[in-house]
Amino acid sequence: MEQQKPVNILLIEDVAEHAELFALTAEQCSTPVRIEVIDDGQAAKVAFHQIASGDRARPDLVMLDLNMPVVSGHELLALIRDSETICNLPVAITTCSVDQDDVLRVAEMGIASYLAKPIQASQLCAVISRAAKML
Repeated sequence: MEQQKPVNILLIEDVAEHAELFALTAEQCSTPVRIEVIDDGQAAKVAFHQIASGDRARPDLVMLDLNMPVVSGHELLALIRDSETICNLPVAITTCSVDQDDVLRVAEMGIASYLAKPIQASQLCAVISRAAKML
């Protein structure tokens, strides 16, 4: 039986506890994952420029926290969507915000999912499973 290819997830999350909880929750999914964490928006901005130029591996799924200092998730999502080379990256939003304006604003930018924290395992596993089907 062929082993399932892991979904390479780029998690942009500035709170270490949230990143750890994400990894523990993702382990509950039947789809294997490989998670790289970037813990600040500025470093994520650099990473997305590197992905766009081919200097960094392209993730299968980006999990993006909206509320980060310095460079926000909104800014990062705009950077992704405005790039010719990475505009089609699947991006799922992870946030503590349930503000309808936030939901509508990112929905208009073509996100894969909007997951409110704390993230439910069933919701996260569904997002990861959809990403796996696109591999």
